[in-house]
Amino acid sequence: MVVGQRNRDRQRGGVSRARRSGDGGGVVGQRRRALRYRAPPGSVRHVGVVHHRRLRPSRRQRFGHRRRTGHGLGGVHVRTPPSGVRVVDLCPSASGPHCVPAVNLDKHLHAPNLNIATCAAQAAVPIVAAVARVGSVSYAEVVSSVAARSAGPEIRTAVDTFIETTNAAVRTVGGARRARTVLVLNPADPPVLMRTTVYCLVGGEPDHRAVEESVVEMVDRVRDYAPGYRLTQRVQFATFTGARPLWIPETGAFVGTRVTALLEVAAAADSGLPAHAGNIDIINCAAARIRECIGRAG
Repeated sequence: MVVGQRNRDRQRGGVSRARRSGDGGGVVGQRRRALRYRAPPGSVRHVGVVHHRRLRPSRRQRFGHRRRTGHGLGGVHVRTPPSGVRVVDLCPSASGPHCVPAVNLDKHLHAPNLNIATCAAQAAVPIVAAVARVGSVSYAEVVSSVAARSAGPEIRTAVDTFIETTNAAVRTVGGARRARTVLVLNPADPPVLMRTTVYCLVGGEPDHRAVEESVVEMVDRVRDYAPGYRLTQRVQFATFTGARPLWIPETGAFVGTRVTALLEVAAAADSGLPAHAGNIDIINCAAARIRECIGRAG
């Protein structure tokens, strides 16, 4: 959300009055009618839910926004934009392909709609894609823990949507054949940073060094636009043989390698968000990178 637009929004009556949550983690409010697109052709509309200093509009590109409760989960009707107006949707929806800038932005630079998916997807999909460059990922599991203070009421009531969207992004963008997501809202006080663990099952015995180098290179790509994203430990490997397989209830015995990456996501100091709101920051950083790349592509 662009703070400077708040007074103009009130005068237009296009959105309800917004109030910021006490911890500064998000914007609370609700859309009362469809967003009216007024951007000139060729500009970029950002459908967002939070205040972020990196998302201030420039003369060439303008960001619209949709004020939503908490994380902005759930479908809200937005009128189809006129020809030439580009939309970046920060809410999990079926409008446009899922986009993770470090992985597949180049493929969708000219798409009329792009979807950011979820914070867990933005954190985990690059790791799954990095492992998939070296070996075939038959299964990926994402366990993401975020501070309860940075999760609004609507993320709590739409957990199924969050999980389904994350799973879809892990499969379609990350390259895993099967996916599972676990979301934990941590009520600790003081609030903790967002932490995400990614497990990938790879058939056979892939080159461990090649996998680790691929993951580290991908983490550097993400850090280029989301500096609070990092590995907390080296990539871990566990090998399962026919004599000692890994038992998976849905599929049975697994023989191969399990790759584990442990991640931490903190909000950058210049984002205007508290450090524990890494789940919000990584989404907005991804949107900002998409805006920059679309602007350069013309």
